[in-house]
Amino acid sequence: AIKALDWLLTTEHPFIVYATTGVYFRNRTMKRYAMWEKWNQTAPEEYRFAMPTVEGGDLDRKNTTFIKILLTEANDEVYRQLMEAMGEDADKLNPVFSEPTLLDVNAAGVNKGKGVQRLAELFGFDPQNAMAIGDNFNDITLMQSVGLPVAPQNAEAQIKALARFITCSNDESPLTYAIAQLYPELLA
Repeated sequence: AIKALDWLLTTEHPFIVYATTGVYFRNRTMKRYAMWEKWNQTAPEEYRFAMPTVEGGDLDRKNTTFIKILLTEANDEVYRQLMEAMGEDADKLNPVFSEPTLLDVNAAGVNKGKGVQRLAELFGFDPQNAMAIGDNFNDITLMQSVGLPVAPQNAEAQIKALARFITCSNDESPLTYAIAQLYPELLA
């Protein structure tokens, strides 16, 4: 993650760093910074959060465990540039698009499917008896890890192909709709 962050700082690409010590925006001029700043102003106080920046020197790189870097306003060319910049370390990353312009950069082997496996171990359930809902490429491993993968109508085609049930679109409470259709007794 440090090498990817170092490369990003030589570019103009906007990004957000998710770390054990907080969420760090590249700078305060990012579109997403403005979006979250507005949210922070209207959210109940208990849900507000600090909005430090990487360029402002707020990120202690030596004492921070990186969780994910999110490249905003990304595309296939940004992906290519990142992988080229990583060189022989490219296999240490797992970059995947979570929306057409959002590139999630995780460590190799870190994905939602592994998260389901870990939760199954912690809580003692069989993932084949679980339902999960996903809509984009970062959900592929999630969909493959459960017995009942569900996708909203507006999911990417590759995700819908993995689904056993297609629910309403993301804008229409797809999880509630899926539960109502598949497990109505849970909502009674």
